[in-house]
Amino acid sequence: MVMQHCTSLLALLRNHIIPEIGRIPVQKLQPIHVEMLYNTLRTKKCGGAKGHAEDKGRIPCLSATTLRHIHTLLKTAFDKAVDWKIIEENPVTCDAPKKAKTERHIWTAEMVKQALDGIENPQLHLAVHLAFICSLRIGETVGLTWDDIDFDKNLIHVHRTLQRVSRESLQFIPQDDIIHIFPSKIANTNSTLVLKLPKTANSNRIIYLTPALRRELMLRKAMAAKQRAFAGEEYYDFNLVFALEDGFTVEPKLCEK
Repeated sequence: MVMQHCTSLLALLRNHIIPEIGRIPVQKLQPIHVEMLYNTLRTKKCGGAKGHAEDKGRIPCLSATTLRHIHTLLKTAFDKAVDWKIIEENPVTCDAPKKAKTERHIWTAEMVKQALDGIENPQLHLAVHLAFICSLRIGETVGLTWDDIDFDKNLIHVHRTLQRVSRESLQFIPQDDIIHIFPSKIANTNSTLVLKLPKTANSNRIIYLTPALRRELMLRKAMAAKQRAFAGEEYYDFNLVFALEDGFTVEPKLCEK
């Protein structure tokens, strides 16, 4: 979580803050510049996956949540600049952009059953089943290894998470938190998949397996063994519960689609 947060902050700086006010010397930055920045960003179209819609008119603007993150980042940074005597006053004097109120929709057991009935892909079915029964986040789900599954006691040990983070952010992360940095199949990428410890100790937990979930995990383990035998030396043996046919990691974002 720390790495993901670091990656997000660097992206906010690179994509939104530096292009707008990066050329203004920090000592000359005024509250009006910050107000103008917010006004510009309120009408700025999203980039990334959201910015690739065929109908450009349907590309959304930056969300209120993103604007609040930018506000928090700027205020914190300039507070530190004041502490370090770089500037006399914090130019971020305006209120944080108002957070949009959104209603949270929680799935019922019947809704989950309907969703599972409509999923044909065995791994996706298992991922949704696990996430619902065990209340797992996406990173925790795809970060499970077979060592975490105790079939004898019908237990799952949740104590790590799989995340895609920027390579730039790795230098800011305590090395003790990183369990494994996965190789990239694509050369010269700016990000990498990392298996790491969760943000807090409270995220470590033990969960009981239901009989149905246990059966599904056993089937998945048998399939993984067949794929490992078929691929031979070309198999990436990371011991992950969820993996591609060659054993390589499953991108967490794939489970969101």
